[in-house]
Amino acid sequence: MSKREGSSHNFIKGNIKKQIILTCPHDGHVIPFGVPPRDRSKLPDSCDEPFVLKGDLNTSKLTAAIAKKISGLRKKDVCVEIGTIKRHYCDLNRCEECAFDDLRVKNFYRKYHNSISTQINKMHSNIKKKGGFSFHFDIHGMKRPNESGCELLVGTDNGKSITKLLKRNPNALFDKNGLIRLLINNKIPTCPSKKGDEEDPNFDGGETIKRYGSLGGMVNGFNQSFQLEVAFKLRNNDRKIEDTANKIARCIVKFCDQYI
Repeated sequence: MSKREGSSHNFIKGNIKKQIILTCPHDGHVIPFGVPPRDRSKLPDSCDEPFVLKGDLNTSKLTAAIAKKISGLRKKDVCVEIGTIKRHYCDLNRCEECAFDDLRVKNFYRKYHNSISTQINKMHSNIKKKGGFSFHFDIHGMKRPNESGCELLVGTDNGKSITKLLKRNPNALFDKNGLIRLLINNKIPTCPSKKGDEEDPNFDGGETIKRYGSLGGMVNGFNQSFQLEVAFKLRNNDRKIEDTANKIARCIVKFCDQYI
């Protein structure tokens, strides 16, 4: 299927063992023919999450760059799923009934999520170690650092998308090789910055990590999902994207390699 017809980018190749998947829902550019932009008034009353039409500029470039860096560091390929549809017409980080109001874009939504679930299941079919984890990072963008000056916000649905990881290591995010500790040590101001701090309620995780993380029930909860919300200053040009991707990739590899 062509990009115009709505397939998601899927940079998966070979039969190399993979246990990391990156997703990016909000930087698509496809405008479906004849479909008007989403209208909040046409969505069910149950759709109470923030209604946003604007995309996350350059997050697709950042996602692809992180994947390339991880692959180079681990000498293993990485699963990547980047949504192609413009957010004006479908929000891929919402449940299906709240993602769109025109059925003509349903296939964009389903292809994106079917591909993610297929790849996670495929990863686990190749994991021989009992209780082995896979790791999922959903890449998003925010306009500016938050009130605390953090340029990257980590969301785990307040721990619910990584419950099995936290059961194995309650300090998994903040010990010397914890994901957040590594990001901070690599000079990316990150929130929450210490154990016990609350996640930002506006960026603690959307539909994607809730669906594919621990409590979503996929692969018996052994896929651990994180939402990474990256400030625009870290992705506003190619040089920044390269630098940010390099730092995030190194942190992801050092963090994940403890568990996979």
